Amino acid sequence: FSTTVTNSIATKLPLAGGTLTGAILHSDGSTSAPSIAFGADTNTGFYRVGSDKIGTVVGGSLKTTLTSTGLGIGTSSPSSNLDLRTTTSTTLNIQGGDGNSKNITFKKNTGDTVEGKIKVYSNIMSFETAGSERMRILSGGNVGIGNTASGFNAQADNLSVGTGSGANGITIYSGNDSSGNIFFADGTSGDDPTR
Repeated sequence: FSTTVTNSIATKLPLAGGTLTGAILHSDGSTSAPSIAFGADTNTGFYRVGSDKIGTVVGGSLKTTLTSTGLGIGTSSPSSNLDLRTTTSTTLNIQGGDGNSKNITFKKNTGDTVEGKIKVYSNIMSFETAGSERMRILSGGNVGIGNTASGFNAQADNLSVGTGSGANGITIYSGNDSSGNIFFADGTSGDDPTR
């Protein structure tokens, strides 16, 4: 640099202190050459996917797209707040510390009230509504609706229904002129499914 050029830059952006004002404008960029990238990794960074869309690129491949609708993973046009797509099997991983529950909560904006929760703890999955557990699946697959699915006779504890308080029951709601059935089976072929 010549002294003149150096001094000219210093008057606009001091090397120590000072405040940069105004917008910093970049070219749109692309997946292979994002407009904001890294010197040692030029195909990783951010670029303008389209109108009001910002894309994250890793290794020259578009990984996420942020729009006014939401965040797209595997799609550049998310249709919800979080839109995860793939053409193969996919996994959403929720990992917490050992001895701690892993939760998905559903809240309403007013009062930040929890309306529902899915919780996993010690290989037990439970489902809650209005702050109370309604259903539980034990590690062995037994299901309890209105109870903890434990403590019942081992010959009939695969599914337990009821709270143990007040009236409880199961309703089979069939169509008009149609049957409602409970079958007892000891196999899957011939007459075995309907013993």
